[in-house]
Amino acid sequence: MTTATEKNSLFLKLAAIYADANAGLLGPSAETTICRTVADEMEKLDSARAEHFFLTGELEAPKNFDTALTGFIAIAQEMIDAAHTDTVCGEPQLSAEMGRRYVRIVRTLYRDPTNRSVFCFVDTTTGNVLKAAGWKAPAKHARGNIYADDNGAGAVSAYGARYL
Repeated sequence: MTTATEKNSLFLKLAAIYADANAGLLGPSAETTICRTVADEMEKLDSARAEHFFLTGELEAPKNFDTALTGFIAIAQEMIDAAHTDTVCGEPQLSAEMGRRYVRIVRTLYRDPTNRSVFCFVDTTTGNVLKAAGWKAPAKHARGNIYADDNGAGAVSAYGARYL
């Protein structure tokens, strides 16, 4: 198992190879060597961090999905609480149901736990917030992202994901 210091030095090595390749400093014969080196180094890296590096070119580690999702649900719950202060049936409560690719955020009425509806979906691979197309599937276009600076607050209102 590699330590954090070893992982950071591996990322710096990969970053240097990546920069040289983009600058055209490496000849065509070096492509095979680069591919082998990157493949060897990738085996030593944390897969989420390595994927983030190759998709974005940034060395910063991606945020933790569970932490971002918890923050998003807390913000959405605050919006619901603020909008339903004077209701007789109580404030709806949000909960998360994990799926293979999407997390379904469910709104349940406090007084009637059988009255449930989809608040929104969150894509586990990207963190995109999606409007519900139905109980089991999200709509196609993202409304926001839980990794954004506002933690996805701009993607939802007290009633669910916003329209485009």
